[in-house]
Amino acid sequence: MSNVYVYKTDCKVFNFPAGEVSVRLNEDTLRDVSTIVAHIQNSDNIMQMLLLNDALRRAGQQKINLLIPYVPYSRQDRVCNSGEALSIKVFCDLVNSCNFNSVFVMDCHSDVTLALLNNVQHAHQSVVFSQIEKDWANTIIISPDAGALKKAEQFAKDRGAKGVVVANKKRNVSTGDIEYVRLTESVANEDVFVVDDICEGGGTFLLLAEQLQEAKSKEIAVSHGIFSRGTEVLTSVYDRVYTTNSYHPELESKDNLVVFKII
Repeated sequence: MSNVYVYKTDCKVFNFPAGEVSVRLNEDTLRDVSTIVAHIQNSDNIMQMLLLNDALRRAGQQKINLLIPYVPYSRQDRVCNSGEALSIKVFCDLVNSCNFNSVFVMDCHSDVTLALLNNVQHAHQSVVFSQIEKDWANTIIISPDAGALKKAEQFAKDRGAKGVVVANKKRNVSTGDIEYVRLTESVANEDVFVVDDICEGGGTFLLLAEQLQEAKSKEIAVSHGIFSRGTEVLTSVYDRVYTTNSYHPELESKDNLVVFKII
């Protein structure tokens, strides 16, 4: 199945020999309200989303929803260096041009995305991972950096966790390289649970795991597992890893990796 499709509607998504994307709907399977599901991994997926919206409109569909659990470009929500584009604004303008009835997103990187999208509905991380059962009253929630602290505090409040410890992280804005990650408090002999929205390569969480070696146990939940270096980067250093299939629709649970299915 394509990463981008119309929920419960037969459609074909393909590329022409020259590389252009194309879509084709079976109008006999259309419903009163159509939902485009978009697990966006690349620019082709964005074009597929736009073309499916156009095809639905031409088929007479008036109400179209978009389910886009992982919002691409959400981390590019500010201009750090001269000459850069405000990428999230460009992407959200494309989505808004489709005039979707509702846009469902999950654990956005920042409020910038929510402010830029029209008719948006947002599932917070605490809701996404509400099924996880732990002795939260004896668990310390770890925020991997100051930017994630607000979400970590909300997660801890919703779960009734023991407390929150934040790590200081320094990143080179020119190269994107992480220079260091350091805990602000000791978590020796504590059960700890790291929460964050995105794991791309996993570098931050590897450095953080080094800081958590004296913890009694360490688990991690990332809403959007991109895992460009494989899931083993995290599963090899954390006791359990929780994520969703927001980016990889076919991702399955195995060993100490637990995958919650979005759709």
